[in-house]
Amino acid sequence: MLTRKLLSSLSFLAGAAYAANITVSNHGGNSSSPLMYGIMFEDINHSGDGGIYAELIQNRAFQGSTEFPSTIDPWEAVGKAKLTLQNTTVPLSWALPTSVQVAPGNKFASGGTIGLQNPGWWGISVTPQPYSGSFWALGSYHGKFTAKLQSAKSSHVWASVEIKSKCQEGEWVEHEFHLHPRVAAPDTDNIFVLDFKPGQGSLNFNLISLFPPTYKNSPNGNRPGLMAGLKDLNPSFLRMPGGNNLYDSPSPTTKKERSTDYILGKATSLDSAGSGMRPLDHCPSGQDALERGVMQIPMELVSLNTSNGAKILTLNPSWLCVPPTEYARPNIFATQFGLFDNANRSHPILIGEYATIEPNTENTSEPVSWDADEPRLPYLNWVGAVAETIFTLGAERNADIVIGASYAPGFQNINGFQWAPDLVSFSADPAKDVYSTSYYAIQLLSAHRYTHTAPFTSDEGFGPAFYVAGVNQGTNQYTFKATVYNTTSPVPFNIDFEGLHQGAKATLTVLNAPSGLSENVPNGENVVKRTTTSLTAQKGEVFSFQLKEYDIAVLTTF
Repeated sequence: MLTRKLLSSLSFLAGAAYAANITVSNHGGNSSSPLMYGIMFEDINHSGDGGIYAELIQNRAFQGSTEFPSTIDPWEAVGKAKLTLQNTTVPLSWALPTSVQVAPGNKFASGGTIGLQNPGWWGISVTPQPYSGSFWALGSYHGKFTAKLQSAKSSHVWASVEIKSKCQEGEWVEHEFHLHPRVAAPDTDNIFVLDFKPGQGSLNFNLISLFPPTYKNSPNGNRPGLMAGLKDLNPSFLRMPGGNNLYDSPSPTTKKERSTDYILGKATSLDSAGSGMRPLDHCPSGQDALERGVMQIPMELVSLNTSNGAKILTLNPSWLCVPPTEYARPNIFATQFGLFDNANRSHPILIGEYATIEPNTENTSEPVSWDADEPRLPYLNWVGAVAETIFTLGAERNADIVIGASYAPGFQNINGFQWAPDLVSFSADPAKDVYSTSYYAIQLLSAHRYTHTAPFTSDEGFGPAFYVAGVNQGTNQYTFKATVYNTTSPVPFNIDFEGLHQGAKATLTVLNAPSGLSENVPNGENVVKRTTTSLTAQKGEVFSFQLKEYDIAVLTTF
């Protein structure tokens, strides 16, 4: 059991009386980066195939590589069929040379049907909505195909449609179809079935596809729920591909995942143009890959040492694609509020990856071990989200050189993953997407931007309260962001914003959770609670309020 000491036990956390009396100026600050909060996408944890990409069929095109050959898995034969992978003399395309031959097996009974079935990505969600599908067939056949969604347990058919064959001998021909279940299946334990009554010989199939409704109804598009979740983060940039792409990982599972579909490409995958995000192309992780990227583009790299021995690469303003990473325990993040205060102002910094991944230990300065036996956080807890907020508020405070930050990894299919914890977790059931505690912290911070940092004076140093002030020049609207990492009593804040008068109004939004160990998990409720109150400046033009332990707060004037 984690004690309070292991939640957070830094030297400044003595619980002594602490009050933040702050005067904020509306001039003299630095310009803030408009890209402060973004997202990172990398091909890990089935983030793409089996993830944000809405394709329901697993291994739809039998793709492989020299290292990981094509496979029939998870396809299974239907009706005594025999399934064989083939590289036909007439491939579907140069990129899709391998197809599956479906032929009557030895025990096939004349007059029956044969085909193949697919379980999807650990299941298929079936609800009363339209599904669009297609497949390519090679061979001579003049009958009909049947496509259906059915229960894997009871064989109950949720939707079925007959497709008249358009097959031509020696040519690949596409067949399209639509399915529309009338009722919802009780769970995701469902399969897709494609079968037919064979004539003489066999048929080859490739690029067998099935899509539910997609984000913005885009053909070949993405899952609406996950895309809406990304949009709600109000991201300003998309870092893609992420560090795991082309990384020489020792994990066969990780590598195989990257040998699958790449239709989820840079240009269209996350609809960055439609969401207002700026795409940032990126050198993949791994020394060889990074060196190749460095050689391709003229730039200047500077090493910035962090308090726990990690290094952050800064970059030439003409290229914004170097991957500094920061994976730490909560106590380490809590010490990095001032990490960028004395950084070289000539070299912009992009925080390409950051996350709390291991719990605190009694040694408050202990860095992440990377030991396979060291316990990882399966899901992000609230104390980790608060500690990350200290780190990102420090980045906001230095937004004249910190271009932006992106949490990583972004996605995790709970049925097949290589890395934990992650920002968003999901399964085949869109109704059970899980948004982590860090997601809600980032969402709040990202929703409130400002054009310039606002200088301030205070009668207290930082810790246990950490904060940053900003102003939108032209409107004179202030934003004040703060968090309290650990204290035995609430922290009073008294803030005087220059240029505002008694009676001025503000909105205070506060996030918290039942405890520092609270986490969002599959089939659980959202532990992050949000409260919003209205404030009025009192005598002396001061806004007064209190924040308790592990509060994350944003105050905006209007």
